[in-house]
Amino acid sequence: MQLKRLKYLHKANFYRLDGDPLKYIPRDPGLYIVILLLELRICIEIGILGIVCIEPGIYGYVGSARGGGGLRSRIARHTAKDKKIRWHIDYLTSLRDIRTLSIIYIKSKEDLEDVIANIVRSVDCWIPSIRDFGSTDKHSYTHLFRCICPINKCIWGLLKALAENKLEPSLVDIDIKA
Repeated sequence: MQLKRLKYLHKANFYRLDGDPLKYIPRDPGLYIVILLLELRICIEIGILGIVCIEPGIYGYVGSARGGGGLRSRIARHTAKDKKIRWHIDYLTSLRDIRTLSIIYIKSKEDLEDVIANIVRSVDCWIPSIRDFGSTDKHSYTHLFRCICPINKCIWGLLKALAENKLEPSLVDIDIKA
């Protein structure tokens, strides 16, 4: 299995991977944006947020991984369907109608979730989705955003904005069939 660098934009790294892409994600602490595809409209009860309805589309979820196993463990959890529901994102990622398309990650020991959420919110192609989703313990409006442009424009916009903010994002394609 070979790790292949596809392109370089500012300080962003782009990878298309042979085999299981999760094993190429580092075990370092860091932050991530999980890019998800919701294929059908859903209404679901999400913890203290209550019942929320989510339209089909591309979504980005901002999170952090500072515990054991770092980024790889946290992202592996998000891509698994069979898991105990612990966080708001688990309610979505455990559904059959949700596919993980890509992961953008940044290695960092700093708590930058709110910073990343604000960067996502500033990118033209992304709009806030559900108030307080994933951010009840933070100051940001939400950590779940909806892509309103073609997916490539959404992802490139995020990578560019993160790089312009002196972060070093990497992109890993998980499911590129979308």
